[in-house]
Amino acid sequence: MTTTETTAIPAAVQAANARIDSAIDALLALRNLAAERPDIADDITPGKHNSTRLNAYVGNSKYAKPEHRIDVAARIAALAEAAGRHGATLRPDNGDEYGGVLATFGPFTLYIYAPLEQVGTSAVREVTEWQLDPRLAAFGTETAA
Repeated sequence: MTTTETTAIPAAVQAANARIDSAIDALLALRNLAAERPDIADDITPGKHNSTRLNAYVGNSKYAKPEHRIDVAARIAALAEAAGRHGATLRPDNGDEYGGVLATFGPFTLYIYAPLEQVGTSAVREVTEWQLDPRLAAFGTETAA
């Protein structure tokens, strides 16, 4: 084959390349977020919890560094805003134990969260209503899947 000859790339390979390029773009965005916010650089560890989940712990939990336990909602909001500047899709998260914001970079999700009682309140914890701290409500109102 000469340099001027071309061959058709199979559709499956093109699709795989597109998925891989998307993952590369997402990882580059996460790298830029870590450069902007070195305080969470240690938390950005792909594959630690599963292949696409990353955690940034905030607040009074055994996982958070002591300096990350002050003004929890404001810290989560600042981290989420930084993630948004780097192309993340943001949505609130209210799990069983932790709550905050999910920042999705392509196939990767950075969970920016703290113990539930530090980021919002609920009238009846089982089902009825979840209200995020107003500083976090700006990131959306739909619940995480």
